[in-house]
Amino acid sequence: MTNSFDKAIEMMSEAGTVAIFMHVNPDPDCVGSALALCLFLRKKGKKAFVFTPDTRTTHMIPEKIKFLPHFDLLNKCNEVIFDLSIAVDLGETGRIGDFALPLFYKGERSLVIDHHETFSDFAEYTVRDEKASSTAEILTQLLFQYDESAIDKDIACNLYAGLVTDCGNFFYECTSKKTFEVAASLIEFGIDITDITRRLTKDIDYNVYKLKIKVLSEARFFFDNKMAVIVFRKKDFMDTATNEKDTDGIINEVQNISGVLLSVSIAEVGTDRYKISFRSKGSVSAKECAEYFGGGGHFNASGCRLSGAFDDVLNRLVSVGKSRLQYV
Repeated sequence: MTNSFDKAIEMMSEAGTVAIFMHVNPDPDCVGSALALCLFLRKKGKKAFVFTPDTRTTHMIPEKIKFLPHFDLLNKCNEVIFDLSIAVDLGETGRIGDFALPLFYKGERSLVIDHHETFSDFAEYTVRDEKASSTAEILTQLLFQYDESAIDKDIACNLYAGLVTDCGNFFYECTSKKTFEVAASLIEFGIDITDITRRLTKDIDYNVYKLKIKVLSEARFFFDNKMAVIVFRKKDFMDTATNEKDTDGIINEVQNISGVLLSVSIAEVGTDRYKISFRSKGSVSAKECAEYFGGGGHFNASGCRLSGAFDDVLNRLVSVGKSRLQYV
């Protein structure tokens, strides 16, 4: 743990109005943590609000996340200045989003709660543990220390959603003894872990299924099948009535192939603009690949954004993959 919970609890205790911020392309850990924190602070008598990166809409959040308790709280705010701004599950201001960032700086004080390895210190105080499975794992411990009696079933549901997805249903290497202990403490609130896990990690929309089948059937392999690349083009989204947010998790299908050590997902998000995701296993670092292009994340799961002609982007990614795999 980079910093203790005491200072963060003091900052939240002293604040009357709190604004909570997510990262771009919010995942269940980000959304669940933000909602849980908002609900908790409201029970503590605070005027708490949650903002998506585009403060005007929630369209960038995948449909499968929208069942989480009190999802309708997002972007509902009539305040213009806040005692405290809190960024959850992000370590860089660029991840807050162009619309939300000016609001973040309207907080008189600022706090970050995060677990990413790639991090830049941009707030007054930071609670960060890069060894934690998720921000939800950190936040659960913080809220238990703050006031366990203020945690209820809805808060626990949101926290568990974040934890179970970011640790890959207790499969990823980030899973620790503490992860299981925190999960057990949340289960005590009577949440339906089967329903939460199924909705977030198993259920798939029919159109997303069609996108998944199409993209996987065209997967490309390099370097004796040690590297796999999948590509989502605009036409793929149009043909299947899907969009960028529906790519989540599909990269894991090729990463699960025996012998594949590095997987790359290329999603076309604009004219000559691409969202890149890396997954790795063994000694191969997805984080190093992303950082080479100015991105970041975790050792086995990271991402970045690239611009340029598609063939050039693909060649650059394959070249980086080659440099990381040549000694494996």
